[in-house]
Amino acid sequence: MTNNNQNKVVDKFGGSFYTCSVRKDGILIVDVFKNDILSPEDIQQIVLHIHRNYPNRLFPHLINPSPETITTYDGLQYLSGPERTLVTCADAFLLTSLQQRILFNFYMKFQNPQWPTKAFGKKEECIEWLYQVSKEYIIQ
Repeated sequence: MTNNNQNKVVDKFGGSFYTCSVRKDGILIVDVFKNDILSPEDIQQIVLHIHRNYPNRLFPHLINPSPETITTYDGLQYLSGPERTLVTCADAFLLTSLQQRILFNFYMKFQNPQWPTKAFGKKEECIEWLYQVSKEYIIQ
């Protein structure tokens, strides 16, 4: 795993329903605290904010929605769409509710994201997996 220095947040930005934290190790954590349905437009707002702040950088993402946050099928399709190739090289979802896991598993049966994508129940598992799949993108 990493030491505490690698976990240090070096940049933080966000909007009314999300916060993005860039860690020293190169992982970008997206905390979503919208306790409602996340629309494709909501997801696009996050993606464009990341791209505006880091126009030439791909991040391994740890996506952490609040337990009550879900998205529509269109939102899920946007998550694996071409605009996200501007900002991501891997997605680890921290899913803590049954409804989120069911929706994610259903989605993954029918979609094939262009980058490694997996769901976990613990933050440490997300981070370890992101290190394994995206070593070439992580700042050392």
